Amino acid sequence: MAKGRIDMARILLFAGGALAVLIIIALLAGMIFFYGQNKELAQEYISLEAEHNQTLAELSGLQLNYSALGRIYAQANANLQAATISLSTANSEIARLNAQLAAEKQQLAQSNANLQAQQQKAAQIASDLGSLERSIGKSMAWFSENAALPKNCTWDKETCWKSDTFRKRVAEDCVDKGNLNLACITYLMEHTTFSIRYRTDSEKGSEDHLQGVKETMQAGSGDCEDYSFIFKAIINSMAESAPGLEAVAYTGGGSGDFRVYPKESIPYNEVESYWYVPGAKGISLGNLSRTYPYVICYSLTEQAGHCTVALSQHKITGSAGIYSLNGAQVFEPQNGQYIGTVGNELALCASQQECFGRAGQIRIVIADSDLYSFENGNWVGYADYLSRVESAKAEIGS
Repeated sequence: MAKGRIDMARILLFAGGALAVLIIIALLAGMIFFYGQNKELAQEYISLEAEHNQTLAELSGLQLNYSALGRIYAQANANLQAATISLSTANSEIARLNAQLAAEKQQLAQSNANLQAQQQKAAQIASDLGSLERSIGKSMAWFSENAALPKNCTWDKETCWKSDTFRKRVAEDCVDKGNLNLACITYLMEHTTFSIRYRTDSEKGSEDHLQGVKETMQAGSGDCEDYSFIFKAIINSMAESAPGLEAVAYTGGGSGDFRVYPKESIPYNEVESYWYVPGAKGISLGNLSRTYPYVICYSLTEQAGHCTVALSQHKITGSAGIYSLNGAQVFEPQNGQYIGTVGNELALCASQQECFGRAGQIRIVIADSDLYSFENGNWVGYADYLSRVESAKAEIGS
């Protein structure tokens, strides 16, 4: 039994050796086959490894590019977010501006409507100012037309004849020894072709107004401003025809009589009547060549006033020159009596309170081409209103 097991062992050992030989042969054959195959694989591996290395290099480059692109993307994304915020802010601002623009368009439409309305008003004002300007111009022209007695006129034969006749009578009867007797002119106004008597506008049943020279001559009457106004015209006419005459009024304090009419150079005649002022003397008021007559109206009481004539050595050309009237000699045109001087017996208004609260305050001055009045604390004339109108028209035009 034991010998049998040994043989079996040998058999098994032999078989195992043979099997091992076969395995080795198989392995050698496999190795020989694998070597052939491995050589090809090695070459392919080398090729793949080269491609792999190239791929790694390309991948490394791509990674670098990716990193750069990542940074660019991050920056772009940040910029996009900032731009989004800015766009949102811009959209809000655009919305606000659109709302503001809509409001401004509405306001502009309203402004255009208002402008059209104002332009219409301006056109109306300009028209009114033009009418006012023409009216003021006519008023100033009216004063200029009435600055002297009419002469060589044809518009009214009777009135023109009265004017021419009166001028001759004054030159003949009231001029004596180089003097122009103002009281004589008053006498002739009442006792010659003029036949002018003192009469108020209320007595004539009309509203108080300043009569022109022609109107007074035709009416044959006038109140104090009318007397003064036509007397100013007479003096201007005499200054034109005989500029070297001395204007003479009368005043009290004389030792004799002041002759009114006829003139002193006419010999005394007991048969003929003479007009004179007892206990009076003449007083010179200035040479007509250097004298300018003005009508001045002043207060007697708070309710009543009076107008007379002032002879000044200064020509007033505007309201700024009103106070140059100080020192002017004043006389009463209704009788030729000397009253005093502006600045002493009478005063130009200088303040609103004094002007309407005291007697003897001059409120109105009438020159040859303008009328000046004291209003709201200032002296103003037609020329001032005309200047204001021209300025207003210029402002509207601009």
